[in-house]
Amino acid sequence: MLYAAMLKQLNDRKNNWLVNVKEILDNHRFSYVFNDPSCVNLKKSHLLFKERVLDVFKQSWCNGIALNSSLYLYKDFKRSVNFKMYILPNKFRTVLSRLRLTSHHLHIEVCRHGCNRVKRHQRL
Repeated sequence: MLYAAMLKQLNDRKNNWLVNVKEILDNHRFSYVFNDPSCVNLKKSHLLFKERVLDVFKQSWCNGIALNSSLYLYKDFKRSVNFKMYILPNKFRTVLSRLRLTSHHLHIEVCRHGCNRVKRHQRL
């Protein structure tokens, strides 16, 4: 009964959790799950959906890094989406993190900002 009421709201273009679920499924090419739930293999479909969501995220992450000019150094260090464990003393971990995130005081980064900007090929 509640599901039927939400389906009616969906058709009336009102926002509820079912609208959000449908949108997520549509965005990940799983519309068939919403349109005909009886055809879904529950033992496999959630694994396929999880894999699709991760693939979409990884692709978006890679594209975001490739298109962002300020992440030129980050993409040299970080080539995949995963958690890195560093067995380093805290001060080295901090320095490495700042270098990767370009939050350091090296000339190549500092001269990108402000009124005294220097072209990238001139920053040493």
